[in-house]
Amino acid sequence: MISITNQNDIAAAMEQFQSDMQGAFPTGRTLPGQWAQANCQEWQENGAIHGKPARVMYLFENHECESEDASKYPFDSNHVFRIEIDA
Repeated sequence: MISITNQNDIAAAMEQFQSDMQGAFPTGRTLPGQWAQANCQEWQENGAIHGKPARVMYLFENHECESEDASKYPFDSNHVFRIEIDA
């Protein structure tokens, strides 16, 4: 698996990302270190990049996820903190 964490590389990969159109979902993972202290929530969106299965991992602070309507969450490249691509 390839893991992309550099913001410039994330931006380039997001241009190629094709969502599976199932929408993002909360992972429920406990995040280590600074992320746990910020009370952040991790969400995952599945799709593909160049035909390879890929997962976009979004990170939101709790106040960004107060709405019960997840479509109002800021799913944008500013909230992507990792992209995983199956090799």
